[in-house]
Amino acid sequence: ANLSSSSANTSADEVDAIEMTGFHFIVSSFLAPSTVYLDYLRVRKPALNPPTASFGVEQDNPATTAVIELAPAGMIRVFPNPASDLVQIESRLNEPLEVSLFDPLGRLVYHGQQLGAIDLSSLSGGLYQLVLRRAEDRVVVYSEGLVVE
Repeated sequence: ANLSSSSANTSADEVDAIEMTGFHFIVSSFLAPSTVYLDYLRVRKPALNPPTASFGVEQDNPATTAVIELAPAGMIRVFPNPASDLVQIESRLNEPLEVSLFDPLGRLVYHGQQLGAIDLSSLSGGLYQLVLRRAEDRVVVYSEGLVVE
């Protein structure tokens, strides 16, 4: 990174704070609690100046890949968590949902249109990401880490 110590607190693996007028990123995954892994990060000063930090591949006009409108607390239940053979998903939302489950490397390992019991018996142990989207417009309404034992 090309940052001065007055504008950021940095180490080889993390940036704690950046004081600039432009900042955007694309999130890759949430593999550990309170940790965000980035595929792309660009920090810019005002538009007349060149970028001052860059990580990953820069894209001038990236498309929006996800919109998140999380469901109110208590509207979706996922249990048990941790799970070994089956996980149960219940929704009190009055709309069809798509279920996606991603492995620790971000690969899609399950996709379905039905809630209820999902068979996990063929999966290796680890932290998976469960994502529920509205079927109509694919907006994310729920996301949770699921521990498979």
